[in-house]
Amino acid sequence: MKRKTHLLLFAILLALVLLASAIAICLYRKEQETAASLRNIEEKLSSTQAELLQMAENLSALKSERDAYQAELDELEAKLNGVSEDALLLEGEREELAEQIRLLRVSINEKNEEIASLTEDIENYNLIYSSDIRTQGQLYKEIITALEQEAPLKRIAKVDEDGNPVDPPTQEIISEDETYYYVYPKIALFYEDIEHGYSISYQPNETFFSASVIKAPYILWLLGEISREEDTARANVAALCAAQTESNSPETESAASQTMPEAAEITSVPEQTTSPETTAESIEITSASEITSAPETTQIPESTEPPQEITYPELVFDPEKEIYDLSRIFVYTEDKFREGSGIIQKQEFGTEYTYRDLIELAIRKSDNIAFGELRNVFGYSGFYRYNTDLKINSVRQNFNQITAADMATYLRAMYTFIEEDENYGALLGEWLRGSAHTVLIPYAVYPTPTAHKYGWDIDAYHDAAIVYDEHPYTLVILTDLDEGGTEIDAYIRRVVKLVHQLHTQFYR
Repeated sequence: MKRKTHLLLFAILLALVLLASAIAICLYRKEQETAASLRNIEEKLSSTQAELLQMAENLSALKSERDAYQAELDELEAKLNGVSEDALLLEGEREELAEQIRLLRVSINEKNEEIASLTEDIENYNLIYSSDIRTQGQLYKEIITALEQEAPLKRIAKVDEDGNPVDPPTQEIISEDETYYYVYPKIALFYEDIEHGYSISYQPNETFFSASVIKAPYILWLLGEISREEDTARANVAALCAAQTESNSPETESAASQTMPEAAEITSVPEQTTSPETTAESIEITSASEITSAPETTQIPESTEPPQEITYPELVFDPEKEIYDLSRIFVYTEDKFREGSGIIQKQEFGTEYTYRDLIELAIRKSDNIAFGELRNVFGYSGFYRYNTDLKINSVRQNFNQITAADMATYLRAMYTFIEEDENYGALLGEWLRGSAHTVLIPYAVYPTPTAHKYGWDIDAYHDAAIVYDEHPYTLVILTDLDEGGTEIDAYIRRVVKLVHQLHTQFYR
């Protein structure tokens, strides 16, 4: 009996040790992430100091050059004033010295302008970048405190919809009542300055259910594929038009307009007057000397009508690539119905949309039916290869999960696509700027424009955005605060405002 008691106590003790170790590891990781973000700020300030030092050295060099010019000018003016005018005129030296003095004064003025400009740049640089490190540190501390301690508690019901008891949550229970357990929510954040690459993160590798934020990365990949296929389709049209032009060229048509050999060498064959039974020997051949009329000339008549032009469509896709034709029609039928967000589900069966419409609706309205159809048609394999290229692991392992760090990588790729793709870059930017549910990041940074995508589902309440500040940046905030609502929205906006303030402080 004592042995069993000892074993039980040992097992409990071992479990407590393992739990303590897990907590210690978790805290250690948080400390490491916090330290990494602080190092990022320190590196930025160190980089700023190095740039300022280089500018100061350039300013010193300019002043030295100007002073050298000034010394040479003083010497020439002294020489000019110390020699009699007659002698200088006699030797022609006065004009030469006067020209040298003029050129030196021009050089000195140029150096003074460069010095003034660089001095102004240094002053502006100090105003923009040399913000008080204590202010930066305080803002960062406020952000981390808000993330770690000030979030609204997440409610977890003790019974499900059918009245069955629910197991207690694995997270630490902060409090409970008859109806709910209250736990601290999961939160992750990733901020990155697009121009300089500086970043701040909190729990960047924590995995969340992605909800609808994954629609934006999938559409980003899909538009890239469509853009490439459309370029190929346009090239096909150009090749067909070139072939038609060549076939209608004078060189090609010349063969059709050539005449038979010269008429003098051709005699008409006399009309046959005998019956078919007449033998070859009984047929009289009229000699050429007996022909009194001019021989007939056989010539192919020239066409008076211009060659008919073939009209080609704007795009001609390669075989098996027709799925990339966004003018194709999707018909909403009962079997296409999906619950959740979107507007197609509210339309009558039989309503038609182009596939371009579906892409726009998947972004602007987060439409589940549109997104489901796009995935059915275009699949996942290409998207997973795209994730491999971007070194994104969370989504490649599971389409429905994501981390803040991986979403930030998608946002960087979106920014580049919006800026550079001639076919769909501007459209994707327009659709993201018009995306629904603007109560989080867009609301917090207003009137600064944003291109964003939100996600809201069970255990997911997210927003991810490109913030088009004068110095643009990306921001991702992922949570499991799936209730949403006024209190949670206000909390997330407060965190976003702190990040926005930290960003603008760098450039103030």
